[in-house]
Amino acid sequence: DAIRASLKGALIAWDPVAQRQVWRSEQPGPGAGGALVTAGNLVFEGNMQGAFKAFDAANGRELWRFQAHTAVQGSPVSYSVEGKQFIIVLSGYGGGFGISTPLGDGTHIRPNGRILAFRLGGTARLPKRDDYGLPPLVSVDETFSQEQVERGKHIYETTCAWCHGSSAQSSGVAPDLRRSAALADSALWRDIVLGGVLSAGGMASFADVLSPEEAESVRAYVTRRRP
Repeated sequence: DAIRASLKGALIAWDPVAQRQVWRSEQPGPGAGGALVTAGNLVFEGNMQGAFKAFDAANGRELWRFQAHTAVQGSPVSYSVEGKQFIIVLSGYGGGFGISTPLGDGTHIRPNGRILAFRLGGTARLPKRDDYGLPPLVSVDETFSQEQVERGKHIYETTCAWCHGSSAQSSGVAPDLRRSAALADSALWRDIVLGGVLSAGGMASFADVLSPEEAESVRAYVTRRRP
């Protein structure tokens, strides 16, 4: 709770000439999306809690908000079609912050992306978001030595955590290895980590980095990781 409370964010309007803050809008946490300023003096920005907002560029007063029911981390853009202006933004949990942050229990941070387009007079309604539960943790009925587990922890945190999350807690952007069927199958695990059988899906072979023993140590470590 203390760590969560320490994570903060804000949208700040900065005067580069006077070198001072003009206004500030506090965010409920870090990882907010990029900002867009329009010729109409509006600032658009989304946040991790699913709120997509419009602010008065002069004073930071919130003028409008929309709840996307998933994180809005993309940078909005503006375009026009037949004289009508649109604001479009990509929603969904991801990015550098998203891939390194464990997936929580909140309903607003599932990796369920959409492209959202807005215009004055728009009447479309947001379809209900697909809500799905997480796969169960895989139980492994094998015994590993503490030395294997500790070695696997070091390898995991320096090699695997960049995508699969620190302490084997995934953000959901990349698979949570604690919930992978391969965790209970040493041969399948080896085929994936070293053989590259899932390379077409983005999981490259690490055969030039890890030995079979090291790959097995990583599996040993992940089997010990629980919420």
